[in-house]
Amino acid sequence: KDIDASETKDWRDGKGFPPIGICEYYNTQTGLSNVKLFCGTYDGDNHIIFGLNFYPSETECDDYYALFGGVTNSCLKNIILEDVTMRATHVCAALAARIASTSISNCHVNITFTQEDGACIGGLVGAIDVFGEIICCSAKVKDLKGGESGGLVGRLLTPSSNLDPSYIYIKKCYTEGNIYGDWVGGLISSGGRQPMEDCYSLVDM
Repeated sequence: KDIDASETKDWRDGKGFPPIGICEYYNTQTGLSNVKLFCGTYDGDNHIIFGLNFYPSETECDDYYALFGGVTNSCLKNIILEDVTMRATHVCAALAARIASTSISNCHVNITFTQEDGACIGGLVGAIDVFGEIICCSAKVKDLKGGESGGLVGRLLTPSSNLDPSYIYIKKCYTEGNIYGDWVGGLISSGGRQPMEDCYSLVDM
């Protein structure tokens, strides 16, 4: 069934939804490292998850926020996220903050950002490590602000010298909305030169 997640704005003392899969690296505030990545398959069956809220505090600037925080060796498909609201900090997006060796297909998001600035932010995915496949997906973003921000993906962490398209495969995707910042892109901001196929962006920058 469709899920109304609007009540998440009051969860965790106002910090919102806790990401599925934890991807927190060394934190200068606590000195702790916490990595418990999601590994598996999630099929949304084209039902809508409506009204997710993410409001991490400024002290959580090393955290990764999205429906899925950290993902590896997984498949995410047929997921629709509507009316997502996010105060982005470090690596953030609507669907997945950071992925590695993961396939994403037929996923569509609509997200509004409320922060003044951020770091590595994407509409659909924040950052891709090593390998990522995104097919037939879309992101509608509003007021995305920050360095290394992209309408679809914030940043590719695969070395930019590696031109092998098998590392990052993006096909039949599009973005809409508006983005502000110094290192921004309608689809992807920076970090890689892998080709994309049958994609377009209608993002104002």
